[in-house]
Amino acid sequence: MLRRKNESELHYLLKRAAWKWLWARGCRAIAFEALPDFSLPARVDVLAVAPDKTTYLIEAKQARGDFLRDLAKASSPSHQRALAELETLWTRYERAAEGARAVAKERRLESHLLVPEFEPFADAHLELALRARRRLERRGAAADPRKFGMDALGRIAKFRYVAAPLGVAAPEEVPPGWGLLAYDAKKDELHIAKPANPSGKGEPERVLAEVARCNTQDLMISGGVSWRRGKPRFAKVVPDELADHHELPTSNAEHGGEHELAAGDDAELSPPR
Repeated sequence: MLRRKNESELHYLLKRAAWKWLWARGCRAIAFEALPDFSLPARVDVLAVAPDKTTYLIEAKQARGDFLRDLAKASSPSHQRALAELETLWTRYERAAEGARAVAKERRLESHLLVPEFEPFADAHLELALRARRRLERRGAAADPRKFGMDALGRIAKFRYVAAPLGVAAPEEVPPGWGLLAYDAKKDELHIAKPANPSGKGEPERVLAEVARCNTQDLMISGGVSWRRGKPRFAKVVPDELADHHELPTSNAEHGGEHELAAGDDAELSPPR
């Protein structure tokens, strides 16, 4: 299982625990960071299909702010409550940051983030949630419903779950139709805190096709292939036998061909199909 760039350890562990939870339910086709519908503005963390064609979708939420960010943008009864809590988080963070800046100046520290007393408020995901609240004010909740408010996810996956550490989300806060999987860090496992309601039959063929695409892409990346402008870039591997005894002929690929691994190319994890 590949760990994505800039992915936190906790988010990675949540997806891995979801993998094990789905495997225990008979799923043998499982993918991560999937895009089952190109009309969606974002990927889903875990997508799976069982032999009986039951489809699953799991969203990993590692922090309270991360959960509220999507919940506040969903078309759900929890919208106003989520907005109010995001407002509270913003006010608390701003007050703490203001005090920490004063202390940092007094102690001649380079940044308020170096003030030990400020550490509980310096969580990156909290800041992300607060920035999301400001975007909500500018654009409005209906402009970007995010994953919880998308009917497309209900059509694609029969069962939809949120996977989160204890205390991040309460069962009554999860959007209608969604279930909640609570993560026990000590046991490194998920258990059902709220069962998901079936949203329909699901689309097992679509899910299986996306699982195959994602896993093929991950296999290529683990083999050293990168992506540039939607095309794979294969690194040239010279067998020791050839390198020691033969001079390889040159080819057009060495001068800008599609199979060249250009220096400095960043891997693009989402080549268009």
